[in-house]
Amino acid sequence: MRYFSLFVIVLILAGCNTKPQIEPVDLSAVETTIAARLDEFHKVMQDKDLTAYKSFLTEDGLFCGTDPEELWGKESVVALMEKSFADSTIMFKYSVEQRKIRVSSDGNSATTLEQFIVAWISEKMTLRLVSHLVKIENDWKIDFFSWSLVPNNDDMAKLNEALAD
Repeated sequence: MRYFSLFVIVLILAGCNTKPQIEPVDLSAVETTIAARLDEFHKVMQDKDLTAYKSFLTEDGLFCGTDPEELWGKESVVALMEKSFADSTIMFKYSVEQRKIRVSSDGNSATTLEQFIVAWISEKMTLRLVSHLVKIENDWKIDFFSWSLVPNNDDMAKLNEALAD
């Protein structure tokens, strides 16, 4: 009986000390998948495909425009994009000039930075899109993005002068 009790204690201790096996994630492959997903997102923007646009966003996301007042949930940003897509004077023609992707160590989320020039917004100032994507089931969705205009440091004095009261 004594050996049996010792055996049970050893089994209990061994069971309590097991660590779950974490399968390694091929971060490079995840980054490639996310880059392709972002390319799809920009194609949807350029094609003005509202249905496809909606499919990229999580229901509870936060989406920020270039103006400090532009903080939207999914419903609001989709309504704005519906108006923008319907406006024939707005052309979403651009190409991504720079992209950085940082994948989380577990491969289930990523932060991205993309930069481009969008002529109808500004021909001289870079537009920067910072996004956060999450893997939901087998799909990548955007749960956060923030658009911003990024002037060159050399242009700051001119901008400040132009904005002076």
